[in-house]
Amino acid sequence: MTLSELPFELPEQPLQEVAQSIDYAALDTETIIVVKQCAYENKKRLRDVAQAPWEVGQKLVDVRNRLEYGQFNLWLKAEFQWSRSTAYKYINIFESFGSCPKFGQLDIAISALYLLAAPLHQKQLVKKP
Repeated sequence: MTLSELPFELPEQPLQEVAQSIDYAALDTETIIVVKQCAYENKKRLRDVAQAPWEVGQKLVDVRNRLEYGQFNLWLKAEFQWSRSTAYKYINIFESFGSCPKFGQLDIAISALYLLAAPLHQKQLVKKP
């Protein structure tokens, strides 16, 4: 792979100005490709990690809407060994952020998503240190 074949663009300004903690100009071309590719792939995976709970919630809502009352809880136990509260962590994320067009680009920890999406009564239960 060459610099022109990378799935991301390198900035036009000198590389050492982009990241002050590493002098990319001091690296050989192959090393630049490897470390920039790694950064690109890891950032994409981290975005996917944020996107996954939203997608799981979306699919759970679809299944919940298709099943009769009480069947959803049975299905959760049978397929995932999940409680209703576990499923609703994902459902709350989907329902809270469903209209966020760039949800997958959020740079946020999963635990923070659960807290932000929790119903108000659960947020009040979070104790301050």
